[in-house]
Amino acid sequence: MEAIEAAIVGLVVVVSVVYCAWRLTSARFHLRLIEALGRISSAGWVARLRNRELAKLGSACGSCAANVKLKVHGPRP
Repeated sequence: MEAIEAAIVGLVVVVSVVYCAWRLTSARFHLRLIEALGRISSAGWVARLRNRELAKLGSACGSCAANVKLKVHGPRP
């Protein structure tokens, strides 16, 4: 019973680390990883994941310097 419990805890830790690493890396890194995964597998979920990451790259954030129409820190004198 203790071995099963240790295996479950280990699995939860590994999944948590992978999830945190995925969330903290850039969308460009995600695309490179998805492209490498796409070479190994041609499953439909890989294409959906790639499309989702491309959509993230296409949208600009409001606080980004590329968005010149928005004044992030309020009006300038």
